[in-house]
Amino acid sequence: MRCRGGFVLAAALVSCVAAVQAWTVGSSDQDAYPIDAGTGGASELSGIAWAGGSQYFAVSDDGARLYPLNVVLDPTTGAIQSASAGTAAYVTGYDLEGIALAGDGLSAWISDETGPAIRRFSLSGGAEIATLALPAVFSSVRSNLSLESLARDPRSGALWTANEEALSIDGPVSNFTHGSTIRVQRFDANGNAAGQWAYMTDEIPGDLLMPGRDVEASGVSDLLVLPDGELLALERAFGRDTFFRSRIYALDRSTATDTSADASLASASFTPISKTLLWENTYTTANFEGISIGPRLANGDHSLVLVSDDGGFADQLALTLRLSTCAAQPRNDCLTPGASRLTVRRLGTKRDTLAWSWRKGTIPTAALFGDPTTAGPGFSLCVYQSSGGVAALAGSARVLAGNNWTAMRRDGFKYRDRTAAVDGMKAITLVPGTGKARVVLRIGGLNLRMPAAVAPTPLLRRDPQVIVQLVKESQPSQCFSSTYTSATRETAERFAAAF
Repeated sequence: MRCRGGFVLAAALVSCVAAVQAWTVGSSDQDAYPIDAGTGGASELSGIAWAGGSQYFAVSDDGARLYPLNVVLDPTTGAIQSASAGTAAYVTGYDLEGIALAGDGLSAWISDETGPAIRRFSLSGGAEIATLALPAVFSSVRSNLSLESLARDPRSGALWTANEEALSIDGPVSNFTHGSTIRVQRFDANGNAAGQWAYMTDEIPGDLLMPGRDVEASGVSDLLVLPDGELLALERAFGRDTFFRSRIYALDRSTATDTSADASLASASFTPISKTLLWENTYTTANFEGISIGPRLANGDHSLVLVSDDGGFADQLALTLRLSTCAAQPRNDCLTPGASRLTVRRLGTKRDTLAWSWRKGTIPTAALFGDPTTAGPGFSLCVYQSSGGVAALAGSARVLAGNNWTAMRRDGFKYRDRTAAVDGMKAITLVPGTGKARVVLRIGGLNLRMPAAVAPTPLLRRDPQVIVQLVKESQPSQCFSSTYTSATRETAERFAAAF
């Protein structure tokens, strides 16, 4: 969306949302944060992409400018410590809205509402490299309600975009009682159109201080592909009471109809993408238009970064959220063992380890584990500490199904990865049985996601308990839990407990 003015940036810490709802989004307890526009006077930023560390790139929808950003997050809380823009590179186009970094780390794809168009540019100077061929149906975009979003799948290289509000051939725009039907478009790694699905946007929450409907009042402002390939949508809407409403949805297209061949959706029969609300908030001065994943936090959470276009009537600010596959509080519906042991060593070196065993329990059948040998959602390890009786996530790890999983000869499954490349996970053993079931795992190396403690603070606070849970993400979900109310070792570097 094109609006006169500046921009707002927000960093959000989030958890993964798979098609089975693995991810959750929470706050980092930080208010909106002002962004330094730099000597170049960066303004009207509408899309953002993470380049690693504290480096990001953002596009402005005024004057076709590409800006480097430096956004420093607190590694524990995810709160923004500083945010500033560098010198812009001028690129081809007019109304730039979405940005996705290419796999080479040297260039980026950028969507332009005017045209519409998706072009690839060099990050060091802005030279145009390539242009995607859009499906002909996008020639029917409505003015200023075009390709607002752009995202890239880090695994496959596929690009995703969507029109902000309905194409003129697909039905009406949103109003106060219903949303509009848009098209979510996928391009493969070679830039070829490779699937398209209908998506229903939300209704407008109220009139924007004037009779009738403002054409810039609603729609999908950006898309984001998470590390596991799941798709998120950022929707925003304006209204007199809420003013700026922002929502993040997890998208599930497993039952949706491919609409690539439909010349019009106004009278077509189709099943749209289903969506699950992960986060919602309203703001008086922050119009969030872009979303990006950011660096991992000490406890394993991902960070999300949102950018807001000030558009002449908003502020240039920043905000933080948290993204995790672990719930904020431990689950209370898990299977418990007859015996269990937890040992953790956190030195900040390759010698870091976490070993956990869940034994002498009852798991009637291996079906409760699902089939981790088949690609898809996997397992999340969630370690909770407590202080004053309040539980909080202290560490986490996630392993997807598929690679490195095998079925055991008798019954059960095992995961082996000597490189410990995925969150430090080296080994998992899952064995069913009556009174003899076991769940055993081991994490090692620098990828152990748990904050280091400073003496005399213990590594894990046990007031009154430490809880470890392994959660199966695929449906029906299942979890295995151990609760430790006493410990054999509690220091700033080590924790050990057993029963």
